[in-house]
Amino acid sequence: MKKNKKIMDYGVPYIIKEAWREGRPMFTPMPHMKNWWKFQPMPDICSCTIIHNEGWTEIEIHGFGVHDEKDRGQGHGEGMAMAVRECFPDAHIWVDTWEHSRGFWQKMIAKGYIDSIGNDYHWPCHNHACKPCHPSRANRRRRAVC
Repeated sequence: MKKNKKIMDYGVPYIIKEAWREGRPMFTPMPHMKNWWKFQPMPDICSCTIIHNEGWTEIEIHGFGVHDEKDRGQGHGEGMAMAVRECFPDAHIWVDTWEHSRGFWQKMIAKGYIDSIGNDYHWPCHNHACKPCHPSRANRRRRAVC
């Protein structure tokens, strides 16, 4: 594990200071967003954003994704959720979720990788062809054409 003085200057907890791979950090500060970090355990496969409170006791996972469709369904998302938990074992970790990924996050709660889903209401995604989020839509259009 490689230590880097720059990351320590941002006031990151000790657990993250040790979260370095050879020559490439897993956590990169987002300079224009206070308390936002890009988390890339496998940069070519998946990444997410970690948003923390001042005491690092609450962590929001944001922008969570496996980049290429061919890599989905192989456990990379679960591995990334598990890695976030390993880095923040005592923090309350939560997400907001679209309807189409709610089942995944419910599994992550059951496995203990996250603590809660912030939105407990229906929240459809922007893809109007997504059946889990828009079950009553017969086509990609939002309204009937006259």
